[in-house]
Amino acid sequence: MSRGAGRPVVLLHVGTPKTGTTYLQDVLWCNRRTLRRSGVLYPGQRPQSQFLAVMDLQGATADEVGAPDLPGSWHRLLDQIRGWPGTAVISHELLAPMDTARIDRVHDDLGFAEVHVVCTVRDLGRQLPAVWQEDLKNRHSLRFAEFLDAVRTDAGQRHWLGDLFWRMQDVPEVLRRWASVVPPERVHVVTVPPPGGPAAQLWERFATLLGVDHAAVDATPDAPNSSLGPAEAHLLRRINLALDPALPWPVYERTVRRHLVDVLARRPGGVSRISVPAADLGWVRERSERITKELNEAGYRIVGDLDDLTPAVGGGSAHPGAHPGAHPDDVTDSDLLDAALAAVRMLVEREAAAPAPRLSGATLRWRVSELAGRHRGLLAARSLYRSVRRLHDERRG
Repeated sequence: MSRGAGRPVVLLHVGTPKTGTTYLQDVLWCNRRTLRRSGVLYPGQRPQSQFLAVMDLQGATADEVGAPDLPGSWHRLLDQIRGWPGTAVISHELLAPMDTARIDRVHDDLGFAEVHVVCTVRDLGRQLPAVWQEDLKNRHSLRFAEFLDAVRTDAGQRHWLGDLFWRMQDVPEVLRRWASVVPPERVHVVTVPPPGGPAAQLWERFATLLGVDHAAVDATPDAPNSSLGPAEAHLLRRINLALDPALPWPVYERTVRRHLVDVLARRPGGVSRISVPAADLGWVRERSERITKELNEAGYRIVGDLDDLTPAVGGGSAHPGAHPGAHPDDVTDSDLLDAALAAVRMLVEREAAAPAPRLSGATLRWRVSELAGRHRGLLAARSLYRSVRRLHDERRG
């Protein structure tokens, strides 16, 4: 990517969700000093700074986000970029569903820079199970078959989670909105490599846009997203249905999303892989071909291979040590009991192995910073759902 002729180049990484965005953001944050020496700025004072900036851009309030310093976060981020002589990266999934009015504002606010848009894209065979799991982690309760029906149904007739899916995952439409403010040659599509390759291959592709040596940074995933198997996902769905709807989100986040989901994903022996059923592969492949064709014809720069977007037979959410597998709705009470017992045992063992040491001031500050970084991802996921649900309601109104 060429430099901006004396002004900064701003690379806007707009998503989409569940395409390795959190992984890339962690790599950028953890290696920001090394990247600065190579002329790349990842702005922000703390890990959640870019999340707060995008929420501020979207008009969220400090009370909604739980951050008193939210107002002005967007312009504080831009102030760090202004005058930077190289490339700066702004990365967040909440940029994907933005409407044209907000996109115009972003472009106007970045008038001092040469703006490029980058979108990471993964095949629908893996996206569908991954997004369904994310819905469950955000307290929804559709069965997998119901979720697939919501996605497949025509707009205006489907469940709102289907609208939410395409608002974030219809990559040609997302990029059409962003390409209204930048020329096609400044729009970059990075395909997520198929499963089975080196873990850092996605970073290698992303690094080519930054003009840096990918091997110069530590690209080891810090805290990979937790993938569930059919029994674990179904158990979480049942728990969501059983919980009191009045249970506050912070309590759910702390007890279910942060702890229970983690132990469900780390079940001894691994969890089964969630795959798109054979009966649905036809329409999934047809939609994938349409996406690939539109991206190929749009004139965007492709980093990777558009063939990576072709769903594999039985494609799903891979997990280390996973067993290939069953339809996530076809689980028995015995399966649920096994998953529940494993989760309870791991929660008890984890609690028993966690003494309460006395922390020094420096250690306490480090722990608070670490938790804030983890909490950022959870806040971002919840806020993403609230933001797009609000857009959906406005459009229907």
